[in-house]
Amino acid sequence: MFRNKIIRLFAVQFAILTGCFPAIAQDSLYAAPPPDDAVFVRFIGVDGPNVDWQELRFTTDETSALDDYFVVHASDTTFDRGSMITVFPDESGAFIEVVEPPRSIDKIALGFLNLGDVSASLKTADGKVEIVGSVAPLGLGFRDVNPISISVAVFADGEEVGNVLDLSLRRGQLATVVLSAPGEVRLVESKFVPGVVE
Repeated sequence: MFRNKIIRLFAVQFAILTGCFPAIAQDSLYAAPPPDDAVFVRFIGVDGPNVDWQELRFTTDETSALDDYFVVHASDTTFDRGSMITVFPDESGAFIEVVEPPRSIDKIALGFLNLGDVSASLKTADGKVEIVGSVAPLGLGFRDVNPISISVAVFADGEEVGNVLDLSLRRGQLATVVLSAPGEVRLVESKFVPGVVE
């Protein structure tokens, strides 16, 4: 069930990015579906055009970035098929691997990755509405939200941290707000990279 949702999400997101939304039901008009044992992995906070992970090399080009989701075979990883994985470094550079929760087709799973050194929350810019509750340092949280235009900010110990982000969230978007260690707040919009890393 979860894997079927991921494949459908793959098709929806591809269609939105290419402007071919009516073609979702026609396999020949969008990217080929991932293999049966697909795992989807992205890297956030990793410098450089390439990265090595679990004996696989991930290489970017002008159409992709490390924070996009790459497709790999589950047999080449330690994760179950259909998993969506976010990988990011800790203070020593060692990788932390987080299995993301199941995605809703009808909503946006807005992520908040806390690369800072204190627990923090993602809220509306005025601080009145909590969107993603307290996330520990080097933690990743999610909340399903409806398509919306909204200004958000990160708060720690009751104080705003970093800059305000103006978001226009749309169906099929893979959006994650990232708080970096220096206190910078940025938006990562991931997409699926065609092909399989082997």
